[in-house]
Amino acid sequence: GRAAMESSLTTRGLTSGIRQLSGQMVERLQHATRLADNILDVLDQAYTRFHRQHNLPKMQVPRLDLGAYRNRLEALTRETEAFCKDPANLMLEKRFMIRRFYAGLAEESRKAFNLARVEAERWLRIALDPIMTRIREHKQYLDTRLASLQRILENMGTLHSRMAQVKQEIGELRQDKVELGRIAAQLVA
Repeated sequence: GRAAMESSLTTRGLTSGIRQLSGQMVERLQHATRLADNILDVLDQAYTRFHRQHNLPKMQVPRLDLGAYRNRLEALTRETEAFCKDPANLMLEKRFMIRRFYAGLAEESRKAFNLARVEAERWLRIALDPIMTRIREHKQYLDTRLASLQRILENMGTLHSRMAQVKQEIGELRQDKVELGRIAAQLVA
């Protein structure tokens, strides 16, 4: 990057470094596009899974289109090439040429990358929203179901306690019956 340009001893080396940096920016955007395509595939699989397993409506995952940013970087690459061939720039002292490059073309590239990043983040939120909504709804359903099961468990505990009391009362009543039977037998005798 910048260090390589500043350490260059020749104008040719400097312009080569500028061109190389420009090429790296294009490669990075291409890499980001490939990553977005991979994310798209994963999201498509997730949508399909949620459709099958959780009855989420079958939806088409929106595509991330970085074409405008790719076009902008390609235009900046052409501008960089013109910058590197412009005699007015070639006559500048190296530090000034580097500053001019970074103040102009590199700054524009940075802006394009930032806009692409914002667009990618927005796309990801939009793409994930239906699944995230479904997950939140399912979590709420599970929380409600869990609370219901906990109430049932508490009621079962109360029921077991009450059953133990009833069994004890039955035992006491049986003892009372036996006692009354003895008393009745004594009275008859």
